[in-house]
Amino acid sequence: MKEIVKLSLTLMIICAVAAGALAFTNDVTSEIIKYNEEQAKMQLMQSLFSSMDELEDVTVDNQTATIAFDADGNMLGVLAEGRAEGYGGIIRFNLAVDEEGRIVALEVVQHSETPGLGAKIVEKGYRSQYLGLTADSDFDVDTISSATISAEAMEKGVNKALQDIVLRFMDVEKPEVER
Repeated sequence: MKEIVKLSLTLMIICAVAAGALAFTNDVTSEIIKYNEEQAKMQLMQSLFSSMDELEDVTVDNQTATIAFDADGNMLGVLAEGRAEGYGGIIRFNLAVDEEGRIVALEVVQHSETPGLGAKIVEKGYRSQYLGLTADSDFDVDTISSATISAEAMEKGVNKALQDIVLRFMDVEKPEVER
């Protein structure tokens, strides 16, 4: 009986140490991951909108988007995160739209799709089909052979994200800054 108690206590201590180490690692890496995602977002916006003077994160209906403004306060474009339920789980992507509501960039941020099949959603050839589409466009893009679920999820997700951007953010004006 003493041996079982001793082994149980040892296992409990090992589990507690491992859980503590995992929690610490998550604390450290989550901030780094968030920072890297913000930097990637900033670089994408600068590459898309070269005359960008300022970025503003704006929240409307509990959805946040980053809006690029020029020096005169004119909106240049909007970048928002979209999500889709793919074959392997949630697909997260960034969708950038210019001031006329056209898709100018689609970047897959995270996915768990099948390597070699559904993971083709990250390939430039697939993503480029969406460029230039608007909320009024026919979203009939080519699917990926043997990865129909992933491709259809992206199509629906991009269409929904685009509709959300147009409905929520296209008429946002540059906020006045108190000086």
